[in-house]
Parts: sequence; structure tokens; C-alpha cells
Amino acid sequence: FSQYLWLAARKLFSNDIIITAILLPAIPLMMNTFTSRYSSIATLIRKLHDEIINKGNKNISKNYYEELKILKKRIAIIKTVQITSAFAFIFDLITIIFLFVEKKSIADFSFVIAVVFMIFALLLFVIEITLSSKALNKHLDDVREI
Repeated sequence: FSQYLWLAARKLFSNDIIITAILLPAIPLMMNTFTSRYSSIATLIRKLHDEIINKGNKNISKNYYEELKILKKRIAIIKTVQITSAFAFIFDLITIIFLFVEKKSIADFSFVIAVVFMIFALLLFVIEITLSSKALNKHLDDVREI
């Protein structure tokens, strides 16, 4: 049975356009996820800004300032992930176009570029999650000090 399954999968994925199309929905989903993360961080930054600047709160712990530095890094990473994902999406679409006009070598090259952009975006995603955890630990440190 597994041999037949393997042959069916090989036949299905022998069509280059299907392989390219598999990556197609993943990229916008990733971009949507990061747009949501960006909005959440922007809301948090505005809240912190309001607490520190507008309300004149002078009793801010050093963890707040460290968290603000982390938030600034996270915003930069999310922006880079969004741009990288957009380029991956563009190159994936270019791949489809070149497969349609039967320019396989250009399509292969374009697909490799799309995959490299996605790998880079995913690595940045791991870094951003690490920074997010680090920022949450700053909150926990504040609670431990009380």
C-alpha cells in the first residue's frame, strides 16, 4: 500500500505548478499573522507611551525601558518579515507565470528565490518569538520584585 501511495504522490507532485501552488497560500497566511502581531505590539507601545509620557508616571521600573527596547526590535523584525514574505509571494507568482509560458529554468530559479525568502522569514519569526518571550519575562520580573 505504501508503495502505491508513494507512486501516487510522486505522480501528483511531478507537476511543477502544483509544487509552486503549495507555497502560495502559506505566504499570505504568514503575512496575516504578522500583521496581527504588529497591531498587538503597536497597541502595547501606545499604552506604554500613554503611561510614561502623557500621565507623567515617574515610577517606571527599569524593566519597562528594557521592554520598550525589545518592542522596538520586534517591530523592526516584523517589518522585515512582512517585506521578506511579500518578496517570497512575488517570486512564487513569477514562478507560476514562467511555468505557464514554459520557461522552466527561469521558473526553477524564481521558486528557489521564493523558498529562500520564506526560510529567512521563518528564521526571523523564531527570533521574534524569542524576543516576545523575553519581553514577557520582564513583566514576570516586575511581579517577582513585589
